[in-house]
Amino acid sequence: MKMPADAFAALEKLFADNALLDPTETTAVIYREIGYSSMRYRWDQFWRLSQSERDVWFDDYMIYAQMNDTHIDTALRKIFPADWSTK
Repeated sequence: MKMPADAFAALEKLFADNALLDPTETTAVIYREIGYSSMRYRWDQFWRLSQSERDVWFDDYMIYAQMNDTHIDTALRKIFPADWSTK
């Protein structure tokens, strides 16, 4: 994963602090039943974080100076491992 460990830890903490980790995968099950992709689920969870918290994270770790959305999605996959897409 290209994302530095400290940036990943901060991102994971944001989800934990906002109770968005979905430990029982209840939200993931709902998304799957509706027919949404696992990628949409991950990114919707990301966008549920408050804008101010996301902005601070982006700025503090200069995310887009060294990464792109693919790298962020890799981190999100590590945080939200549910994957029901077919390859």
